[in-house]
Order: sequence, then structure tokens, then C-alpha cells
Amino acid sequence: MKIVWIILLSLVGFIVLLVLFGYLLPKDHIASAEKDFSSSPENLYKIICNVREYQNWRSGLKSVDIESDTIWTESDSHGNHIRFGIIEERSPNYLKTKILSEDLPFGGGWQFEISRNGSNTKLKITETGFVTNPLFRVLSKFVFGHDATMKTYLEDLSRKLESSEK
Repeated sequence: MKIVWIILLSLVGFIVLLVLFGYLLPKDHIASAEKDFSSSPENLYKIICNVREYQNWRSGLKSVDIESDTIWTESDSHGNHIRFGIIEERSPNYLKTKILSEDLPFGGGWQFEISRNGSNTKLKITETGFVTNPLFRVLSKFVFGHDATMKTYLEDLSRKLESSEK
């Protein structure tokens, strides 16, 4: 029984330390990821802006509910519902989106920058975000990485482009 208490107290102590460490980390962050594609800037921009088709090629995305041409809600396989909006557009080179849901432990937005890179097209995604929950702040920084969702997005986009070229 004594060992069980030692294990429980150690676990609680570890979680308390993680939370305290989370309070020491900055709430705000900036992260980015980029990838080259053998597609035109216009084609990349068209795919990125077509949120109606997101559920057909983005992994983990269960559904997309369209509210208007610039506002939509994404539902994922974990039951999360996140409302997004397009803040700024400059076709075919720039798109800025933002999380519009205010009841989440995180928020922010993505900037999509599309540029020619020789015969390829480079897509750079920059996330300017925040994480309010100190435990989630530690996990997002050291376990998942602030760039994890962007990297998944780029890989999903790569698969989408490969399948549409066949």
C-alpha cells in the first residue's frame, strides 16, 4: 500500500511541476513550416481556399460546416469544433486565417505565403498563436511541437496534389 501512495504522490508532484513550468513558458508563440510543390501558385491557392473540400483530403478532419464565403467550422475526429475565418486574401500568393472560436484553450491564426521557387512553388505557413492552459502549453511546446498541425497540413496537401495528378 505504501508503494501505491508513493507512486500516486510522485505522479501528482510531476503534474504539479509540469503545470508550474507551463506558467513559466510564454503564452504566445510563432512557428512555421514550409514545403516545395510541383504545382502552380494558382493551383495551390485554389486548393487552400476551397475549404468545402478540406474533409476530402485533410487527415483527422471529420466535417466542415460552411457559414459564409469566409467563415467555416471544422470538426475533427476528436469531437473538437473550431470556427475559422479568412482575414486577408491576396490571390494567388497570400492568405491569412484566424481561429474565431473564443472558448478554446488556444487560438491564433495561419498565414499562407505562396511563392515561386525555381520550377517549384513554395508554401510557407506561419502560425501566430497562443496557449492559455499551462499544461497544454508544455505539451504543445515539448511533446507535439507548435508546428505539428502545419506539418500534417503540408503532408496532406502533398498527398492531395499527388492523387490529383494521377
